[in-house]
Amino acid sequence: MDASTDTFEAALGALAETLVTEQDLDSLLHQIAGLACVAIPRCTFAGVTVVEEGAFRTSARSHPEVQSLDDAQYRADDGPCLVACRTAEVVVVEDATHNDRWPQFSATAGEHAVRSSFSAPLTASGSSLGALNLYSRTTGPYDDQAASFAALCAAQS
Repeated sequence: MDASTDTFEAALGALAETLVTEQDLDSLLHQIAGLACVAIPRCTFAGVTVVEEGAFRTSARSHPEVQSLDDAQYRADDGPCLVACRTAEVVVVEDATHNDRWPQFSATAGEHAVRSSFSAPLTASGSSLGALNLYSRTTGPYDDQAASFAALCAAQS
């Protein structure tokens, strides 16, 4: 095993422990956002968007810059995070600097030197609860570790 595999497995163990402890939802989601940055080498920042009464809000973030990235999507009522919430599908932006689909998100990402994102839906009983959002300062696809971590989070929601 290499160091990144060891780190990923340690983060998954911490995630499992976090999920079984009694705590309020925002605290749990904040720990998940922090663990995502440890478990997934490309992840610079992470956040969790929740849907409450049809409105989106950032419930947890690993860094204050996440709020700006999410707010750009909320203002536009569109972006990778919101699409993941609405469609229950993973949305990957491999290069935010060359993405015409979400211009407001891409502009804000550029202001924060964020080059790619990975948004995975969090659902329960067929309803959207929100999305886990990973942001990276590098371009390119996310690996299986991102998908595995997101799937574990989604399975617990």
